[in-house]
Amino acid sequence: MDLAASTAPAAAPSLVPERNGRSGPRAVLQARPASEPDRYALASADRAFRNRLAQLTLGISPATVADTQADWLAHLAMSPGKQAWLLEQAMNNAAFCHLRGAIGLRRRRAAPGRAGAR
Repeated sequence: MDLAASTAPAAAPSLVPERNGRSGPRAVLQARPASEPDRYALASADRAFRNRLAQLTLGISPATVADTQADWLAHLAMSPGKQAWLLEQAMNNAAFCHLRGAIGLRRRRAAPGRAGAR
């Protein structure tokens, strides 16, 4: 008896049944090669994706945009004065928007004859 043949792991059977439709323990399971993808469909999908990406980015490379943003953030990280100024501007803008909203609500409530009119 050959020891190497008896201890070798059994190959995992493929779950694709034979062409005659049998799929029991006696069916001969064969591995079928996967069909090759349609090259024209893949090229068309790539072209459509790149077209949509160009429309979204106005023709600017997304890699260039990401590189520019990373560069800007690196410079901002080394400028605490600029960070403080930007924070102050954000707080002023938020206060301005809040104030404008409050004034608009007050005017809307005080206007006679506008209740429910659109």
